[in-house]
Amino acid sequence: MHSPLATIKHNWRAFSPHEKRNIVIYIIGIMLCKFGLEAFTGSIIALATNRYDYDAARQNTTPITFERIGLLTGLNQSFQCVGSIIIAPLVRRFPTKNVLAAAIFIFGLFSAIILIVDGSTGGRIKPSNWSQTHDEEDFAYYGDYNTDGMIPIYCFTGIGYGMVELIRRITPRDIVGGDVEKLRCMDAKISEAGFRGWRLA
Repeated sequence: MHSPLATIKHNWRAFSPHEKRNIVIYIIGIMLCKFGLEAFTGSIIALATNRYDYDAARQNTTPITFERIGLLTGLNQSFQCVGSIIIAPLVRRFPTKNVLAAAIFIFGLFSAIILIVDGSTGGRIKPSNWSQTHDEEDFAYYGDYNTDGMIPIYCFTGIGYGMVELIRRITPRDIVGGDVEKLRCMDAKISEAGFRGWRLA
């Protein structure tokens, strides 16, 4: 009976050196991409929550935080579906790598817009001694812009997110072709790498 390690080594030998290199690059890229996407999602939700609470406290009005966060999240997920749908005609017409590059560019562009808008409206990095000199719910270091403006920006990032999520399922076919056995081996290796990355995290 073969050990799991021996089976992995045997399966790894089925790939050519060029395929092995591309698989390693693909796995590293997926890990970095997922980390970036999840970190961005958490940051946006935290930023929106703080801003809506701060706006309500500053204007002495009833907070609408949960209402807006629900809208923000729901629309983002809807636009992820849109991104996934438009992938099919795009990959038929253009190379997968070009579509992926465009998706990541869209995501990066709209992510940067939030930082640019915040910085241009007086926002700044939280000072190191802010917590000692201000209340816990004082977010005056944020930029002075309408928080609802984050909603359309987050929607467009959802398109990029949806495109990337679907493209990463197409890429293995471009790496190893239509060989079913190689695709299964590659899928197993990606799952193993993901599990190891999760354990390290």
